[in-house]
Amino acid sequence: MMGLKSPEEFVRAAYAFTTVSPAAMAELVAAARTIVLGDGEHLFRCGDSSNAVYILVEGVVELFRPWAEKGEELLARLGPEALVGETQIVMGGWHTHDARAVGAAKLVHISREAILRAIEKNPAALDHLTGVVRERLRQAQVHKALSLLLRTSKEDVIEQLTTRARWLHLPRGELLMRKGDPADCLYVVVSGRLQAFVQDKEGQETILGQIGFGETVGEMALLAHDKRTADVRALRDCDLARIGRDEFIDIAGQHPEIVITVARGLISRLTSEFTKSTGLGMTTTFAIVPSSPQVSVQALAKELAEEMTKLGNMRLLDIESARTDLGLDARNVTVEHSHNALLSSWLAGQEERHDYVLLAADGSSAPWTERCVRQADLVLLVADATTDPEPGEIETGLLADVVRTGRVPTALMLLHPEGTAAPTGTARWLECRRLVAHYHLGHGRRDDVARVARLLTGNAVGVVLGGGGARGAAHIGVLRALRASGIPIDVIGGTSAGGGIAAQYAMGMDDDTILETNVDGFVRHNPFKRLTLPVISIIDRKKMDALARKTCGDLQIEDLWIDLFCVSCNLTNGKTNIHRRGPLWKAVRATSSLPGFAVPVIQDGEVLVDGGVVDNLPGLIMRRFMGGKIVTVDVCPDEGMTVDIDYDDIPNAWQLLWNYLNPFGKKIRFPLITHVLHRTVAVGSLAARAHAFADADLLLRPPVEQYGMMEFAAVEEIAENAYDYTIESLRGTSLPHNLN
Repeated sequence: MMGLKSPEEFVRAAYAFTTVSPAAMAELVAAARTIVLGDGEHLFRCGDSSNAVYILVEGVVELFRPWAEKGEELLARLGPEALVGETQIVMGGWHTHDARAVGAAKLVHISREAILRAIEKNPAALDHLTGVVRERLRQAQVHKALSLLLRTSKEDVIEQLTTRARWLHLPRGELLMRKGDPADCLYVVVSGRLQAFVQDKEGQETILGQIGFGETVGEMALLAHDKRTADVRALRDCDLARIGRDEFIDIAGQHPEIVITVARGLISRLTSEFTKSTGLGMTTTFAIVPSSPQVSVQALAKELAEEMTKLGNMRLLDIESARTDLGLDARNVTVEHSHNALLSSWLAGQEERHDYVLLAADGSSAPWTERCVRQADLVLLVADATTDPEPGEIETGLLADVVRTGRVPTALMLLHPEGTAAPTGTARWLECRRLVAHYHLGHGRRDDVARVARLLTGNAVGVVLGGGGARGAAHIGVLRALRASGIPIDVIGGTSAGGGIAAQYAMGMDDDTILETNVDGFVRHNPFKRLTLPVISIIDRKKMDALARKTCGDLQIEDLWIDLFCVSCNLTNGKTNIHRRGPLWKAVRATSSLPGFAVPVIQDGEVLVDGGVVDNLPGLIMRRFMGGKIVTVDVCPDEGMTVDIDYDDIPNAWQLLWNYLNPFGKKIRFPLITHVLHRTVAVGSLAARAHAFADADLLLRPPVEQYGMMEFAAVEEIAENAYDYTIESLRGTSLPHNLN
């Protein structure tokens, strides 16, 4: 114990207090009191209020985290002179682990209030103490990020990397590396978000993807002994752990498995388009910001926080939170302010403690709002849908760079008045902003808030409906069963018949209305009964258009309460068209324009036909748009196409007609034109279908084998059978029932 005998001497020697003034030290000594613990006695438990700092005088104290599944996880074993709970000086709140004596232990107790009171007029002491806490938090954050990255139980591997990693802070907008730079290290994202991109000769950027918490950047060139392959910049203020080539090779020599783990993460990121497509990825920190001072976000932030709490450990932070935890007014704390380091460390600590952090901006405080945006992985821009869609005062001021460049991922939350049947005019809001997503929230509609919470946290439920002609009526029964089971649907998409029924669900139709719409459209007024001269198609275009317009009206896809996509095939450029904006009726027509059957849809001079040509079961497309569980519904049975006769014996049309009408003759099994066209479409997307099967969290294949592709008279029967099948299939699934 280095000759130290009294508690007072331990206080004076504590490294956290070495720069306090004599007067402040006298206050600390006066506030100190001694406590004694018996063997196995707890100093505090996880979840207890953190209102003091302890200096260990005699004995040993272990810090550990209790887990319901795997028991206790030892975090540290502390001896005399060690500080216990020093991060709580900055953090406040509650303890995130247990502290327990091993044998008898004596400690000095100093209340958090006494410490803050003693040093509040001593800037040097405050800076030193904040630095001590920040370093402890950094070590914890690096440890957490490496644990997530390496997924290993070998504590010594993580400890070696943590100890040898160098800390790097990268402000928002700054470059971490340029394409062509030598690869002398890799980085682990400890907090923040990076964006990888390349530029062409004209300076045009192509975004390659994003790198979030617990992911690495620079590992490709490091492993390949090559140069950097892309530019990387900070989308928000970032903290990174830099691991040099020599350090990595040295540790990898002792633990070769880490090379495989890092390479596996690289391959996963290269083969996944999720973060590139949605802009969300592993988003953990959100800033909810009003578009103008006239918009209040406090009530919405509270509701959103309540819903996110159901999905993980989260905290809502606002100016009042800083006042409660730190005893300071954060409204005017700029980056030059003496309390900036304290506030920054507090925010970093909250991210380390929680799965999700929601920062509620204040329209009247520019410094706090700027800090929220700088700290966020995703900005949630809140606007009143009844106002002018042009960027508001805060957007054009504080958020000008965010709105103009889109470099900070931003999602728009449009608030609609109570009683709004369907949003309108969303396109005008989207046209003047660069957004990764938009959400509609009706006043008093808590389900909307819950849906946004699931989408933001990667806990959403997406439903994919495949094509299949009349067999697509099974989707009606599936959706009814999902709804009856309390399973929320946050995103819905489909192809062909599946696209049409997905659109009806996204429009807000109830189950009975969806069924009635399809019975009326395909049974009572069957468009396939109105044929035309088969030059462009078999089915009359006007009949198909009228049906789509009658069902969808003038709705735009971006105006729907629930996110929807439909898939069509672009014959002009050979690509897959994913309809997420524009007239809903036209998207429904395009996705179900079976080549040869229906007239293609012309859009901007390009020819669009049934999406089943390229992707009849768009599960992988769904995966790009959301994180969470995917329910994939396939209504195309595994059936080949065989015939009973040789090629030379193929009957003519009149013979086939007579065979069909004659009740006494032996039926000839030969595919009609409708079957050939449907099968041609299905064969074209078999590979995509196999991928969708493999990726589905729940694959549903209702019993539709006994029904023909054109057997629309059986719509109600098909739907009823699918309902029974789905109810049975849902038993014991891991889907989130009754989330709301």
